[in-house]
Amino acid sequence: MSFGRQQVWAREHFARMQAGKAAPGKYRNAKAAGFDLEGKSIRFDSMREAKRWGELVGLQKAGLIKSLQRQVPYLFAGLTYKSNRKVKYVLDFEYYDA
Repeated sequence: MSFGRQQVWAREHFARMQAGKAAPGKYRNAKAAGFDLEGKSIRFDSMREAKRWGELVGLQKAGLIKSLQRQVPYLFAGLTYKSNRKVKYVLDFEYYDA
């Protein structure tokens, strides 16, 4: 008998929950550690995000970009969900050309 992709995921998810383990993330990304601009340890949602952060920090130190920030929220004025919550988008990174 052949199982579809969704059925296999559901079976794995149920088995992990029964074992008391956290369910895997939506995209199955591995969390990663890195450092912020002041040298403090920070966590990233994926290895790819951590790698990109390192690249951007290098560009800022070289003077090619400025005002580097991470996890910047933007609210869309005038847009709401059906529950009247405002529509918000969180950028992974925000920076400007130097």
